[in-house]
Amino acid sequence: MAYLEKDFDLSNFTPSVSQNKVLPPGKYNVEIIASELRSTKDGRGKYLWIDMVVIDGNHNGRHVFDRLNIHNTNETAMRIADERIGQIGSAVGATLKFNDSDVLHNKPFCATVKVRPEGPDKSGTFREAQNEVLGYGAVVSTSPSPPAAHAAPKAASSPLPPPMKTTTAPWKRN
Repeated sequence: MAYLEKDFDLSNFTPSVSQNKVLPPGKYNVEIIASELRSTKDGRGKYLWIDMVVIDGNHNGRHVFDRLNIHNTNETAMRIADERIGQIGSAVGATLKFNDSDVLHNKPFCATVKVRPEGPDKSGTFREAQNEVLGYGAVVSTSPSPPAAHAAPKAASSPLPPPMKTTTAPWKRN
């Protein structure tokens, strides 16, 4: 037991949403708030670690992370990283050539996210469920469709004649 040396009033406490829970699969408007070049576990490569924050919707303020293999013995991993950095750069309007990830920071774009379920990874280590980014693109609209009042006006038409009142089938009429 520890004496806290102050009184806590839980009536002023608002529980926050856990930042550790995974986001549901979908498209999220995000901004990069931090990035850093880090060494891979085996020390033979480097990856760009990206911290993104959701900027709108029900999950506003939640974080999404990605790791992009900039230098790696796996050519496919490097190709994917190049594509993803290209997707982000294109979505945020970055210059044609850059060598610092800071040019991608604090600019909105869209991340398509899926959930990797919990379970053993390739090496057999148990992993909690986590988000995985599938790709990046331009910001997606989160506003509702425009109201019908903004729709193009319909062309004026003459009123239709009243329907014929008959009990004779159309193919029997002359």
